[in-house]
Amino acid sequence: MKWEYPAGPRIDFLLARIGQLLPWLIPFGPLAFALDISRKLGDIAHYQVGPLHIYQLNSPELIRQILVDEPERVFGLAPERRQRP
Repeated sequence: MKWEYPAGPRIDFLLARIGQLLPWLIPFGPLAFALDISRKLGDIAHYQVGPLHIYQLNSPELIRQILVDEPERVFGLAPERRQRP
C-alpha cells in the first residue's frame, strides 16, 4: 500500500540547496512561499525537500487539534507522558 500525501508543490532539492548557498542567484522569500501555498492549496499542504516530508497547516483549528487536543496521534505519546532527559 502506497502512502498518500496531501497536495503540495514539487521542490527540486538541488535548486533549493543552490538557492540557500547563492541567494543572489536564486532569490527565495519563505513568507511569500508559505502564503502562496496557503492560498493555492487550502488548510493542509505537503511537500518534500530531500528526505524531509513537510506538512504545512494553514488553519488555526487544525494546528490546535494537532498540538493541543490530540498530540498522541501525531507524536506517539501525550506531552504529559513523555520522559524528560
